[in-house]
Amino acid sequence: MDDAGIARRALNFVEGEIGYLARLDARPYRYVDPAPPDVPIEIGDREFRIMRVCNGWPQIAEFTLDGVGFAMTAGEYPTSFGSFEDPDAVRADYYGEMEAVVVAKTGAARAIAFDHNVRHAPRGAAGEAIGKPARIAHNDYTDWSAPQRVRDLLGEKAAAEVFKRRYNFINLWRPLLEPLRDAPLAVCDARSVAAGDLVVSDLIYPDRRGEVFQMFHCPDHRWYYFPEMCRDDLLFVKCFDSMTDGRARCSAHTAFDDPTTPPGSPPRYSIEVRTLVMW
Repeated sequence: MDDAGIARRALNFVEGEIGYLARLDARPYRYVDPAPPDVPIEIGDREFRIMRVCNGWPQIAEFTLDGVGFAMTAGEYPTSFGSFEDPDAVRADYYGEMEAVVVAKTGAARAIAFDHNVRHAPRGAAGEAIGKPARIAHNDYTDWSAPQRVRDLLGEKAAAEVFKRRYNFINLWRPLLEPLRDAPLAVCDARSVAAGDLVVSDLIYPDRRGEVFQMFHCPDHRWYYFPEMCRDDLLFVKCFDSMTDGRARCSAHTAFDDPTTPPGSPPRYSIEVRTLVMW
């Protein structure tokens, strides 16, 4: 890491724009494919608020999945896998690696990796193009969509067995071009999020409906990021926990533009793998 990178890792915080859902009366939704004629493809405007995004490196020992909804590991889980542009190779080889990692991290009985995104799009790419980092605060699952996803993955009979015990959905997020400077991932301390801040939003597909949480702005939200992440650094983001005993059940997250990113930095190149984790 060069001197500039060391200096950026030493920053206490930056002021960055976080994308929130603007307050509205209707239930937000988005058609993943073209909407029917004369139907808006999306309901729910974004508003960007300047928020303090703290450097999480000095506190990584304090961040736990059950405490705040995310956990950072620095060089603990390196990978020798390199074929990230080959989705079949990712599924065949990298998925199994990440299943073992999340079991080791959580102490769960088993995990199933079932989906991934490789994000590698130029800064300022238009629309919601595949590969463009998502700049809206969100969480991948709701209390309805998480168990439904288990049913979709395993079938009703196997899902019924999973529901008898604790289960999580956890994303494993890794930069592929290092150090990562463009569009870093910001994660929100679950303890700073009130129930009313999370808003159910529909994703409408041609053959099914999904749900995610979007997020209203609140000045109490505590955001963190990890500047100058390297390929061997791995960020765990909890997106659902079936336990309702007061532990963190999820961590809202979003890409944001770090104002200290040096001009000409290459676009973000990263992979996130989604896992179902079972006890």
